[in-house]
Amino acid sequence: MSLPQRAPAAAGSWRAGAHAPAMSRTDLAPLVVSLGVALGCGAPHATTAGAGAATAQTTVALDEPFQIEMGQQIETATGLRIRFDAVRADSRCPRGVTCVWAGDAVVALTVEADDGPVETELHTHPSRETTADVAGHRITLQGLAPEPEDGTTIDASDYRAALVVTRES
Repeated sequence: MSLPQRAPAAAGSWRAGAHAPAMSRTDLAPLVVSLGVALGCGAPHATTAGAGAATAQTTVALDEPFQIEMGQQIETATGLRIRFDAVRADSRCPRGVTCVWAGDAVVALTVEADDGPVETELHTHPSRETTADVAGHRITLQGLAPEPEDGTTIDASDYRAALVVTRES
């Protein structure tokens, strides 16, 4: 049994029911590479704290590194309050994957002092802003956990930012 042949579509167009032109492996290579970059190393993902996010407040010492969970608020010994609001983007290269760029994640914080709240974003990549100066304090993002893994999505509740707060001199 043979299938009926259809007339080819006009050059540059495609109509429903028409046979698609055959693609060689070399034609597919750029598509596969682009798809890999979009799904892996280069695709930013934004994550925010949901309604069930942690809301516990903890007091931390100045000049001492600490971890803060998504949705959590901490207070320094000097009364500065910091809330981890969201990961606005996460394009860090997944563990075990070779990427042309290490990637970057953007951590959104709300910092509150006596003069009101200030929203700030800190980056994991050292060529971007990793520190913010607010109300006489310097907040430094030292890292973001967990590291991405190929083929998995990080749940917002799993994010932990490593920060250190110092007094500006």
